[in-house]
Amino acid sequence: MAIQLKNDVSYLFSSLNNNSGSSYGMNSLYSLLGDYNSIKTGSYGKLMKAYYSLDASEEVSSLAEKNTTKLESSEETKTIATAQTKIDALDDAVSKLYTSEEDSVWAEGNMDEIYSAVNGYVNSYNAALESAVEVSDTTVNNRALTLISNTEMYEDDLAKIGITINEDDTLSIDKKTFLAADVDKVAEVFQGRGSYGHVQDSQIDLLKSAVDYKAVSASTYNSSATYNTLGISGTLFDSLF
Repeated sequence: MAIQLKNDVSYLFSSLNNNSGSSYGMNSLYSLLGDYNSIKTGSYGKLMKAYYSLDASEEVSSLAEKNTTKLESSEETKTIATAQTKIDALDDAVSKLYTSEEDSVWAEGNMDEIYSAVNGYVNSYNAALESAVEVSDTTVNNRALTLISNTEMYEDDLAKIGITINEDDTLSIDKKTFLAADVDKVAEVFQGRGSYGHVQDSQIDLLKSAVDYKAVSASTYNSSATYNTLGISGTLFDSLF
């Protein structure tokens, strides 16, 4: 919305049209005249232009720094949002396996359905780890490393049902080996206290909390006194120029 300037400046003195005749009125007059003179001579405009001039190297550096902050903030929030999505998917995948509900995937003992659920866990596990290590946060990274450590602790049990740990710490599943395994042996890996599914279910909850906290802390005031949220930073005053 454009600001409309009045050609008639008499409105500046409208507040003085009273009968008090006090010194306060005269002081206000002098103040208004000073402001009017600054506007009329252009000194006010020159001051603002000089302050925001792109010719000043100091201002150029400041603007460049602000733009860099915006870019970094935007990339960071995207990375965190991706990690949240992937970790939520992993949480859903492990919940399907670490459950004793009557309508769970274990209810009918159908190995094809169970394989589909376990394969879903493997894929979600790999995706969650990949996104978690991209988040610039020590707590999130450490929680992800604990997921890896937990998996290594159960390496032998996982191998018996066709799940192997790759050199890059991701998981692979061999369908033929998995389907040939006894359904009860597979259930033991993912169900019950002390099982692989149990320890991972707890750790994934901690990882979720860590990345959610990081998402909140990333949407706060930064060192430049600007507000960052969802990749947006800036100040109201700067947006006017």
